[in-house]
This record gives sequence, structure tokens and C-alpha cells, in this order.
Amino acid sequence: MLNARILAMLGLVVLPTANVIAEEHEDANKKTRDGVHVYVDEAPVKLPVPVVDQEGNPAALISYNVLSSKLNLPEDAPRYLLNFAFWDDGRVVFAGDRYRFYSEAPLYASQVDELRFNEMFSGLLDFAEENEAALEEPWFAPDASYQVMHLDNGSTLGIQVRSWHELHNSRTNTIVTDHGLEPRNNRDTQAVLNASAPKFQRFTANWNALSNPIDKLMPDEIIGAAEVEYELVEVEEPEEGEAEVIPVFIVSWDQNQVAAQY
Repeated sequence: MLNARILAMLGLVVLPTANVIAEEHEDANKKTRDGVHVYVDEAPVKLPVPVVDQEGNPAALISYNVLSSKLNLPEDAPRYLLNFAFWDDGRVVFAGDRYRFYSEAPLYASQVDELRFNEMFSGLLDFAEENEAALEEPWFAPDASYQVMHLDNGSTLGIQVRSWHELHNSRTNTIVTDHGLEPRNNRDTQAVLNASAPKFQRFTANWNALSNPIDKLMPDEIIGAAEVEYELVEVEEPEEGEAEVIPVFIVSWDQNQVAAQY
């Protein structure tokens, strides 16, 4: 179960006086493994940031893969695979393979220039805020694997962008079109996109406007290894009263080693 202090720190992003209580999930009709209910001042809330370091500090910019429940994976295999996480002081962890379906890739720790990151992140937040409605509309089919990019400034803006196109287009035998997931049949990805509906072209252009600057800032140097654990957290929207399950990743690495070598 998640450390109560970490849950409290996550809650503090929303309410400074949060009193967070985690209760074990015992409803046999639910299918959430290791789920917990999270309450802030006795009211259920949605956790704003799903990645924290070992001290409970939330990451500002993250990406992870959500694997389809239809994949024939071992029962204890992770369904959420962390791709990268940036903190606002330039700390970063990233996976060796961001387009994986079946297993966790090695996770590495490094550091980027704090000023460069915050300049880039500020631009991403401005773009995301201007295009929030279009970005938050998911582009994937039910029960399909997809990727998530999550941007959060810690106070006023938190945006999740979800799509399956990069994940599936990385494979040699499939391609995502505006109609769905199809056999590739030797088709070129850009040619398919150019022939797609304008709405899909706009979505992929917006996705690229976020992902391309991140790719350019991704560090070339690996300083250390990192480890990640995740918990499934069940939360409820206060207005709707409907439960939602989200992963919370806890990432740990030797930060002194990274700081000394950067």
C-alpha cells in the first residue's frame, strides 16, 4: 500500500490542510488489485500527479503506457509502464524503451539543465492551456493499449493527453488510422496520416507539439539506474460519485550520485 506520507503530500497539491486516509479496498465486485480509497478531509478527491520520487515530491511532466486488459500477460505483470518523468529542478528518469507492450524496460536516472527544462515546460503548459479541450479528448479504442502524457504545474493546470498512435505505429505490423488500428501492409505512416481526416491530423499535430520538445531535451547521458513501484489508487469525483482507478508510480534512485556526476 502507498506510504501514508506520500499520499498526504499528493493531497497537499490540492488542499494545503489535507488529512488523507487510505483504506484497503475490499469490494469483491471490483477488479482493482491493491486498490485504495483516498479521502481528503473526508471527501474523496482525484490525485493530481501520478508520479512521485522517494521523498514524495510530484513530477511535473510524465509519460506512461497503459496496457490492454486483453493482452495475455502474467497475472502479476504491470499494466502501467513508466516512460519518463521530469521534476521541475531538472531531475529526470526515463525508460530504455518507451514503446513496449509486454515487460518493464530498464529505468535510468539523469539530470537536465533546470532553466532549459522550465523554459520548455512553460511553453508546453501555454500550448496545452490554449488547446486543452482538443488535447484532453482521448484517441484510442476501448480495451486498447495506449500512451499517456501528463503535464501538471502543481496548482492551476493539469492535463492528460492520451493516444494509441505512437505506441502502435512503432510496430512493423500495425498502423493507426482515423478509422482505428489496422494491419500495416507496408503502408507509410506519414502517407496514412496525410490521407486521414482533418480531426486526426490536428490531434497528432498537437501531440507532436508536446512530444517533440521533450524528445529534444531528453538526456543522452545515463548517470544512474532507477527503480519504480506502482500502486493502483481508486478515487472518486466528488460531483459524480464515480470511482476511477489511476496508477501512482513511486520512483527511487541514488540522487547523490546523479548530482555529483552532473
